[in-house]
Amino acid sequence: MKTILLCSNSRYGKNGDTVEVDDDVATMLLCQGKANHIPAVASKSKRQPVNR
Repeated sequence: MKTILLCSNSRYGKNGDTVEVDDDVATMLLCQGKANHIPAVASKSKRQPVNR
C-alpha cells in the first residue's frame, strides 16, 4: 500500500509538498515528525481540477 503525505521540510520535499510513499516509510516519517497525513478531502480535491 501507498500513503500520501504532506511534507514538512524533509529530503522528500519542501513544506507543503505532497509525496506518495510506502506505508512503512510513511509510518517512519510520521513518527519522526517529518510529515503529516493529508485529510481525505484534500487528497480528493487534488485529483479534480478546481474552478477558481
